[in-house]
Amino acid sequence: MDTPSPCDKHLQLRLPARPEAIGTVRACVGAFLRGHGLADADEIVVAACQMSANAVLHAFRSPDAEPEFEVEAEFDAGCVRLEITEHMADGTPSLGVDLALVERVADDVRISTPAWGERVVRAKFARTPDLMV
Repeated sequence: MDTPSPCDKHLQLRLPARPEAIGTVRACVGAFLRGHGLADADEIVVAACQMSANAVLHAFRSPDAEPEFEVEAEFDAGCVRLEITEHMADGTPSLGVDLALVERVADDVRISTPAWGERVVRAKFARTPDLMV
């Protein structure tokens, strides 16, 4: 998988809903944020990993399905937006796993179910790039 370029304002990943995908999220979201001058992006990276872990946990396995989830990150005007879209294999609703960690570090967290079998978690973080000397 390619490392995000610092000039990219948008990061988009589509990954299998498997535990090993969380490491990919950590690496890519971290590189994306550092590429935008956010040297201390650890809280946001941890939040992205927690949101992704929930997507993996919620991906109910079905014999004919290989569930995936999408990660989108955007940096614009001092704001980082993360969005995790879960594509649950059987459409079973969320287990209700707590997103308290994400809510603690994000300025806004919203959860929606726009379509059958989907769950979208959006988090917004107000951050400004570190001044590079």
